[in-house]
Amino acid sequence: MMFFQLLFSFVSLQKLLVEGDSLLVVRQLQEKYSVKAPSLVPLHQEAMDLAKRFRVVEFVHIVRSLNSRADELANLAIDRRVTAEKSSLIG
Repeated sequence: MMFFQLLFSFVSLQKLLVEGDSLLVVRQLQEKYSVKAPSLVPLHQEAMDLAKRFRVVEFVHIVRSLNSRADELANLAIDRRVTAEKSSLIG
């Protein structure tokens, strides 16, 4: 979310297209499904608050097989974070 906030502060956008490969998350952001996991409620609320800054926001599901590069980058970021967390515990 931090990148999104930084980007928003520099650019005046009126329309936003958000693409995601998790159908559940996309449906939750479209407010078609409720968020039941207590740990995700604050994140969902933050995303909805940020979305209100735009005149038009569209949340679109992208099939994971068509989103392989984004999936690869997300997995790389997760791996790096886990490695950094393990390093901080050791050192």
